[in-house]
Amino acid sequence: MKIRPSEITLKNGEKVLLRSAVKSDSVELLKAIHQWCSETEFLLRTPMECTMTLNDEEELIEAYEIHPLRAMILAEKGGEIVASASIYPKRDLLKSAHRAVFGIAIHESEWGKGLGYEMTRKAIETAKLLGFRQIELEVFSENERAVKLYEKSGFTVCGRIPDAAKKYDGTFMDEILMIKKLF
Repeated sequence: MKIRPSEITLKNGEKVLLRSAVKSDSVELLKAIHQWCSETEFLLRTPMECTMTLNDEEELIEAYEIHPLRAMILAEKGGEIVASASIYPKRDLLKSAHRAVFGIAIHESEWGKGLGYEMTRKAIETAKLLGFRQIELEVFSENERAVKLYEKSGFTVCGRIPDAAKKYDGTFMDEILMIKKLF
């Protein structure tokens, strides 16, 4: 699904454009993904596991562009992609067709400016437009900033998976499952 581009103002007064991803974003988005994976342990992929090729990224974006129940939202500041959020069906099965999955990644330099809240708000709005009844996400327990953001956005905890992710130092983090009812 293509979303209507909109400009938002961050807490510090900076302007950011929220828009749909298009195939020509592939190179820039791959670069951003590699950066995000190296900035935090709170994404599933480690830097070594960011192995998507340009062709893979182009195909993924094309799939989002044409699929009626998928949306990839980019945040662009000064011509640079600084964040990405996605909405997609939990499964392509009738019994779970009402459930959307939400994921987000933001450049570390943009943390704390309100971009995460605005991207989450836009993703929720998009999920409603797509007709989903609920939106779900998974977040690591140590990512306290993200947990607070999701709670502020109306998500509630519905479960927890102990030791879901092994950190670089060998210790483990739980995964928190969160949900937001849309209708």
